[in-house]
Amino acid sequence: MGQPRKTSLRLVLIIPFVLEIVVAVGLTGWLTLRNGQKAVDDLAMQLEAEVADRIQQHLNDYLSTAEQINQNNAEAVRLGLLDINNPTQLGRTFWQQIQVYPSVSYIVFGSEQSGGFIDAGRQSDGTMVIEMTEGYVAGDFLIYATDQQANQTTLLSRTPDYDPRGRPWYTCAVEQGQPCWSKPYALFPDLLLAITFSTPVYSQGDRQLQGVLATDLTLAGIDEFLQTLQIGQSGEAFIIERSGMLIGTSTDQLPFLQKSADQEPERLSVTDIQMPLIQSTAAELLKTFGDFSQIHQSQNLRINFEGQPQFVHVAPFQDEAGLDWLIVITVPASDFMAQSRANTHKTILLCLGALGVTIVLSVLTSRWIAKPIARLTEASRAFTNGDLDQPIDPSRIEEFDTLATSFDQMRQQLKQSFTDLAETNAQLETRVAERTNELSQALVDLQRTQAQLVQTEKMSSLGQVVAGLAHEINNPVNFIHGNLSHVSEYSRQVLDLVDLYRQQYPEPTPEIQAELEAMDFQFLKQDFPNLLSSMETGTQRIAEIVKSLRSFSRLDEAAFKAVNLHEGIDSTLMILQNRLKRMPNCPDIQIIKDYGPIPAVECYPGQLNQVFMNLITNALDALDERDRLRSPAAIQADPSYVRISTTFAPSGWVTVRIRDNGVGMNAATRSRLFDPFFTTKPIGKGTGLGLSISYQIVVDKHGGTIECCTAEEAGAEFIVTIPTVPPTIPSEGLGTR
Repeated sequence: MGQPRKTSLRLVLIIPFVLEIVVAVGLTGWLTLRNGQKAVDDLAMQLEAEVADRIQQHLNDYLSTAEQINQNNAEAVRLGLLDINNPTQLGRTFWQQIQVYPSVSYIVFGSEQSGGFIDAGRQSDGTMVIEMTEGYVAGDFLIYATDQQANQTTLLSRTPDYDPRGRPWYTCAVEQGQPCWSKPYALFPDLLLAITFSTPVYSQGDRQLQGVLATDLTLAGIDEFLQTLQIGQSGEAFIIERSGMLIGTSTDQLPFLQKSADQEPERLSVTDIQMPLIQSTAAELLKTFGDFSQIHQSQNLRINFEGQPQFVHVAPFQDEAGLDWLIVITVPASDFMAQSRANTHKTILLCLGALGVTIVLSVLTSRWIAKPIARLTEASRAFTNGDLDQPIDPSRIEEFDTLATSFDQMRQQLKQSFTDLAETNAQLETRVAERTNELSQALVDLQRTQAQLVQTEKMSSLGQVVAGLAHEINNPVNFIHGNLSHVSEYSRQVLDLVDLYRQQYPEPTPEIQAELEAMDFQFLKQDFPNLLSSMETGTQRIAEIVKSLRSFSRLDEAAFKAVNLHEGIDSTLMILQNRLKRMPNCPDIQIIKDYGPIPAVECYPGQLNQVFMNLITNALDALDERDRLRSPAAIQADPSYVRISTTFAPSGWVTVRIRDNGVGMNAATRSRLFDPFFTTKPIGKGTGLGLSISYQIVVDKHGGTIECCTAEEAGAEFIVTIPTVPPTIPSEGLGTR
């Protein structure tokens, strides 16, 4: 555990004063900023609420004009003052009303019986016109210019096939049976976006529908009002339907898109308008409420737009005739923060000034106190470096002078102690040197003995387990395999008997017939022999694996005898078969056998099998490490492989070469390959004993040689050479049972 971090005495004296000032001034500044922010929030909400009230008041006034016109005209029809069957009277009356109400675009009547249409209105260029269908029936749509006495003068245009009964303003009133506002739509033929207040007209007696009175208001009038509002310095306001479609904005962009003069305008959604502030505000409302229809009362929110806070106020606007809109006002917080920021700067400057004064006073005080302590520290450091002859100057401060006297006494005691310690240390060094030599030799012997014990125990346990498993598996497998022929014969006899029954009794009882269909007897009869054949193949495969395990363990043979090395290599590969499998999109590791004709070799079979196991396992580990760094395509192009080749020399030596195309090794690793306990594998994946024990088995036990040829990124090749008949038969030792 490391020593605790040291702190200067001057800092200890300065920091408390500085912290007191920082905390006091910081708390004051924080309270000031918080109160300022609260005042800004209150001011912003008041401004937005006031703007929302003004917008609501304007909408009420603007929309009530259409309601009042329809109410007056409907009352005139009821009293007989206005004849709905006299288009000339209707046109003049509507024309005169348009003069009184400049905010109204058109005043309309559509007849239910004939489909006739008559209106008077103001076109987009200000021209006063009277529009009607020819003959006051559904058909050609005529537009006439007018003079100052509301007389029709010049025919401006003719449009065929017009029927007011199919227009949105008409169908809205008919479907609801009461005054209502239509959805915003395109005025025909001016191609302006408008809303219409429609009132159905019924006969006095039988309440039959006579037609629909309507008054058009363009949405441009709402835009013009919103653009006159001063919302802070850079705030915006907009009105939307619950569906998100725009009604109007305080910007100069219209709430609809008109691609050409002969196409109806396409309304814009609040998320489609090319105004980032309005888009961002709408997105935050959707994120907060999930849907515009969930906003049932006025709400105040704070959002971020381009990293800057924004105040948002949203308020519903509804009336009894079906309007259901949302009024949204958004104002940047920066419009209100100018004075607050100025006060913040002043507060910060005052804090910095107070902090500077505090630091100066703290430095002067600490210097007066710390100077004698520094002299004492310097003398103490000299003691630490071995200079025990340096005296300590007295101090005028009583406490420091007492401390200096104590240090001087300690200096004299330490000087005597160091002299005694030097004599004792010389004696200990001599003893330690002698003991170290003894321990070094003992450690070498212990490492060698430990390696032998570990490998002996491992091989003994592995051989017994493998042999035991092979024996235990072999008995039941032989039993199953031996009885499969009888099962096959018995099943054939049973199936033949069933066929005989079916021939003798071709009409089975309903119960037997149902059971035959339930078990699908024909499929069972065909599949059962195949099933027995598969079981026989499986038992043969298990018998082969058991044979490989017995060959690998060699517990059923003499300890030292002549064997075919190819059988030992094949049994090792059988055990390591699962290591060769790879992912479905990668090829398996290839085993290339290049066996030459070799005679039987007198050896310890189990020990040599362990050598082959270690070398092949290391090769597979190197291939795994290489393939982890490659893509499936690279592995497909350059597959991993292990090549095993055997040769025999006339001089009586057998050579086994095991080569891979893995990552290889550098020179430093190759020089320590056969050292005990040396490994390049992670902790828990290697003991460092495999190659060391393999070296002892090949060289010490069989009088052979083992060497490695490798380079980085070029694979590795282990070459094992052993005599077919060793000069002398060695006694059992390392790795034997």
